[in-house]
Amino acid sequence: MLMDTGIDTGKIVLQKSCGITGDDTSASLTARLAALGSECLLDALSDLATGSANLVEQDENFATYANKITKQEAEIDWNTTAEQVERNIRAFNPAPVAFAKLNNVKIRVWDAKVVETSVENHTPGEIISYTPKGLDVSTKSKAIRILDLQVEGKKKQHVKEFYNGRPGLFREAGTGCAQGI
Repeated sequence: MLMDTGIDTGKIVLQKSCGITGDDTSASLTARLAALGSECLLDALSDLATGSANLVEQDENFATYANKITKQEAEIDWNTTAEQVERNIRAFNPAPVAFAKLNNVKIRVWDAKVVETSVENHTPGEIISYTPKGLDVSTKSKAIRILDLQVEGKKKQHVKEFYNGRPGLFREAGTGCAQGI
């Protein structure tokens, strides 16, 4: 866009869209947008140089201000839907990284998927099962299977490696000693 006296108010020189997939993280989307942005910049400069640019006024009705993302926003809210939790985990990867606390220990969650596990008898944030396949945690709607995690002060691990080193760390529901995360 062209520079103007306001913030992000100049005429649009060129605009392209980029789809977001169900596996995208902030990192993967940033990489695709960077590549698309460099292509757009070259095309826009060429259009401006040749006088063929189709300048479009911005619609102020669609203008929004995005605040800086804080670390506190990355704390997982298990009282939302499983789909929302999974999207937040992807959105906060690679920074600031979604997290939950268990016994005052911060656990960073790098990757997770929605699973069709019944949460009818579980409260949001309750651990349903812990196996080498994943750590299943109840949300408002379905369960989330945590696949990659990181305990404070340790390296990031796939849950299978984590399980092999700490098989009794998380107690499952139904054992009489369910934990929440």
